[in-house]
Amino acid sequence: MDHDDPNVPEQAWQQVFVHFDDYTTAERIGAVHVGPAMTDLERSGVITSWFFIRKNPCWRLRFLPSHAGTGSDTTAGVHRRLEALAEGGHIKGWTDTIYEPEVHAFGGPEGMIAAHDLFHLDSVHVLGHLAELTAASPENRRDRRRELSILLCRNLLHGAHQDWYEQGDVWARVADMRPAPPATADDRANNLHAQLRRLMTVDADPAGPLLGPTGSLANLGNWAAGFTACGQVLGDLAHTGALRRGTRAVLAHHVIFHWNRLGLSHTTQSLLAHTAKAVVFDPQESAE
Repeated sequence: MDHDDPNVPEQAWQQVFVHFDDYTTAERIGAVHVGPAMTDLERSGVITSWFFIRKNPCWRLRFLPSHAGTGSDTTAGVHRRLEALAEGGHIKGWTDTIYEPEVHAFGGPEGMIAAHDLFHLDSVHVLGHLAELTAASPENRRDRRRELSILLCRNLLHGAHQDWYEQGDVWARVADMRPAPPATADDRANNLHAQLRRLMTVDADPAGPLLGPTGSLANLGNWAAGFTACGQVLGDLAHTGALRRGTRAVLAHHVIFHWNRLGLSHTTQSLLAHTAKAVVFDPQESAE
């Protein structure tokens, strides 16, 4: 069984709903306890891939059995880790459920493979990033999730060979899925507009001056490279006719799912999407 094999049946993926006594603690518990547990299961060969999605009042945790194990072996291994977390008072419990991949939304079977690969990479890095935020002292804790998400999504769109206005169309599609944000003071709106424009046009090549080994954001290099790679795969699938939904529609769906994993509020998502759309289509601010 290989999660990069398009013949892997959808039912090979398994799912549990992880319940919390207090949902406001879910992010910290996910970052400090659930993420490391799943990473350890992957490293020990019990599973080959995993990811999570936030769905108040629980988190949906999805995982794929390894080549050597069986579905029941994997489930038992995951349950033992979750039982330990429950006994430690970190989670309330869990429920086995059926995972139904959104195959159409992500462009068909091969598009779903690319999605699962990105979901896994993003989950690992999101929870690692949040664990670092949790461990940081208050004076050193700078939550830059908004800016980080735009940089990563910029790489996703560039990887898929979307030109400036095609990127704008993706942001417009995302904005259509999120209602217009509340009115914002002009100075704050202008500042966000300028900030997003910089992030959307910066050289964020994984080997470039910003994300490369000596760059100021080198610690984000692998994360950003994964978004670029997913975009490239989607672009290639579209070029060969293997993507069964429009490329920009699929990319917009990826943006929404990434924002869910990162934990951005609907208000923040709306503000980012509508501002990013304006960055591209405002005739006074758009790029050549």
